[in-house]
Amino acid sequence: RRRVVRAFEAAVAAQKSYEDAMQKAGVRILAELEASGGRGVVILGRPYNVYDLGANLSLPRKIADLGLTPIPIDLLPLNDVELGGEFGNMFWDYGRKILLAARWVASKSNFNAVYFSNFSCGPDSFIQTYVEEIMGDKPMLTLELDEHGADAGYVTRLEAFADVLKATPASTTPRLNIKLPPTDRASLAGRTLWFPPLHPVSKTLMAAAISSAGLDGRALPDETPEMFRKGRDQCRGSECIPAPSTLGAFLTAMETSGRPPSAHALFMPTATGPCRFGNYCLLDRVVLDRLGYKDVPIVSWSSANTYDGLDLKTRRLMWTSVVCGDILYKLRCRVKPYEETEGLTEAALAVSIAEMEAVFKTGREPVEEMRRAAARFEAIPLRHVWKPLVGIVGEIYVRCNPYCNDRLVEHIENAGGEAWLAPISEWILYTAYMESMRAENPDASILAKYGAILRNRFLEGAENRMYDLTGPLLTHRREPDIIKTVEAGARYIPREFVGETIITIGRAVEFFGQGADMVVNCAPFGCMPGTITSGIFQKIERDYGVPVACMFYDGESSLNNRVETYVRNLLRRGPQIDGRWRVSPDPAVLGDAGAESGQVEAVHACGGCAAGMDGAEN
Repeated sequence: RRRVVRAFEAAVAAQKSYEDAMQKAGVRILAELEASGGRGVVILGRPYNVYDLGANLSLPRKIADLGLTPIPIDLLPLNDVELGGEFGNMFWDYGRKILLAARWVASKSNFNAVYFSNFSCGPDSFIQTYVEEIMGDKPMLTLELDEHGADAGYVTRLEAFADVLKATPASTTPRLNIKLPPTDRASLAGRTLWFPPLHPVSKTLMAAAISSAGLDGRALPDETPEMFRKGRDQCRGSECIPAPSTLGAFLTAMETSGRPPSAHALFMPTATGPCRFGNYCLLDRVVLDRLGYKDVPIVSWSSANTYDGLDLKTRRLMWTSVVCGDILYKLRCRVKPYEETEGLTEAALAVSIAEMEAVFKTGREPVEEMRRAAARFEAIPLRHVWKPLVGIVGEIYVRCNPYCNDRLVEHIENAGGEAWLAPISEWILYTAYMESMRAENPDASILAKYGAILRNRFLEGAENRMYDLTGPLLTHRREPDIIKTVEAGARYIPREFVGETIITIGRAVEFFGQGADMVVNCAPFGCMPGTITSGIFQKIERDYGVPVACMFYDGESSLNNRVETYVRNLLRRGPQIDGRWRVSPDPAVLGDAGAESGQVEAVHACGGCAAGMDGAEN
């Protein structure tokens, strides 16, 4: 232990000495440039892009060959630079450093910047937009590096950039300074508060729940390709798909409402990393300001801002609306693949949504309405056939939003399967679980510990209460306890690696134990957690012998024919009996396998629960 401590202390001292030497070199070089009137080019980016001359094809040396002085950000006096309140939620450490350097460059007349990024860098898809806003009209070059790029193409762009600098007089630009409109209840009076179409059902019920507090809550319309392109036109194009799709839907709603922009507000939750989702709010703010909508609020209620005065009753009602939306859609997915008469399930869903929406607007929980909804679905005549059960996990917005996942549930059903979608409530329960874990820290206050306990009890109690109203129909479609999901994920991901990665892995493992014949892992193209989980799922497939399709959606490509192929192969293979796969002679029905072992039907077909058969046993 003593040797390790000494080694660590020596490493810290060496690093500190190196950083001090860099700063001293920076003082000298910057002073020389000021005295000579030369042009300095600050290289923005992460160390592996800026310093690795193999990865960046020695481009810093080529910048020097053009008569410009390349300066890495570690030479800049960033301790004297103010980041700005708008970047208070910049949770990526190097992202903060890059933005500080951009602020410094923007304030210096004889300095410009070249940004070294790499293909599909998640944080950079947002940070580059912020850097460009900070730079304003000041010339800047962005180079995206990958293993296929040759230095000739990059050098040509550097030469063009050098020509632009020669023709552009040295200047400074005003600092980006975003003023956030107030989002308390009083400031939202008279405005329509739009909720993104996160979930086919919950979006409507959440808007109704917030309306019970005297606000005009409405759900944004389901996205279309036109809306998506409208949002993407205002972005770089490399952001994860929920960012442009929600932005495009909101811009469309404002423009087609017949009311002025100031009569609208966007509900956009946030997070504190590492996922890019925590930067949606700032990106939306930048875009709205650029379009002249500076007085349009973006609402991100959380404990950090004491929910901007939103009362406890309304917050609890919103949680119930999320749970009810999850359950109604689960009832729909449970019945739809087996309905004898096409259209009855969707009709039952529409009536149930309308009833619950009306009740939520009055500020009440739809207890009787949930019972009636369950009875309504249970009364639908069903065909008792075997269908492969497909669990859906992954990034919360993409897996739940029909546009972003290219209507995945419908593709599964059209191919002959039954979809089981991991609900929105999973993420909220996970954040509450993590809060309780932090509260167990010896330094945590008694108030924090008891607060976490009470919150968890309320969230779990409200969810269980609503599930209990659905009767036998969802007996074998209940969600596992979030602790079990985390424990299942912890076999592959450390608990300390917080975020959706561990619950995506854990929920997939739980799906295997609940009879799923395959799992689909949904993620936006370029998603960091999605990239991690797709690699780990290769091992999990071998461990459990259950196929996992990892799907990366970009809003443009149609990918779900791959999922349909999986489902049709499962139908041809037939159900698993006594640990062995049996081939079904007819891909549409259970066939001979069912004749030999009728219990298999009880695992997946809706009639199994009503017949009182034990799905786990069978």
